[in-house]
Amino acid sequence: MRILACVIDDNKVFQIMIRRMLFNSPEKIREVIQFINGKEALDYFLTHKDEPELLPDLVFLDICMPIMNGWEFLDRIKNVVFSKHIVFHMCTSSVCSEDTERAKNYNMVDRYIVKPVKVVELGAILEEYINLNVG
Repeated sequence: MRILACVIDDNKVFQIMIRRMLFNSPEKIREVIQFINGKEALDYFLTHKDEPELLPDLVFLDICMPIMNGWEFLDRIKNVVFSKHIVFHMCTSSVCSEDTERAKNYNMVDRYIVKPVKVVELGAILEEYINLNVG
């Protein structure tokens, strides 16, 4: 299994860091697609909603971004039927308990991760995804 990952974050340093961590993981990453705001990602997701090979398996989503933030993005896609199951992880610097509780209201959000993302944590996410989806 080769994973298509997606990073939605306006911080270029974070994008570079998580991309490097993903490609250096022992799990097989096919590609990492990146967006700098929720609007760019939303346009992509809606355009390709019926094309499972172009939709990511895992998404790492920031909350605070210009144009469209992570919450607005989730609100816009929560009722969209995609041609494959997509697992979302909130990756944010927010330690606000309101944000962690709010993330629980979205069924598609698997984890709430406070930056900086640790290599061990990312590895566990990838391993868990592989174990649940290989059968």
